[in-house]
Amino acid sequence: MTAEANRYRVFTVVDRQDDSPFWLNIGMAYPHKDGKGFNVRLQALPLKGRLALRIFEEDPNAAETERKRDNLSFDDEK
Repeated sequence: MTAEANRYRVFTVVDRQDDSPFWLNIGMAYPHKDGKGFNVRLQALPLKGRLALRIFEEDPNAAETERKRDNLSFDDEK
């Protein structure tokens, strides 16, 4: 498994007035060497405490495109 496959982008999901959430990239996460946890490095803190981790991809816009394709949502949290 490559190092990229072990990393995750950390997003905060921001609700907007038009009901389409905006996923803001705020950091990275990667597993501990023993595989029993993660180190999470944030460049900002989420306002509402909602975080989403997505497998690392070189293109930061690719995660947004993939999210739209997969039709993922946080509707169950409201």
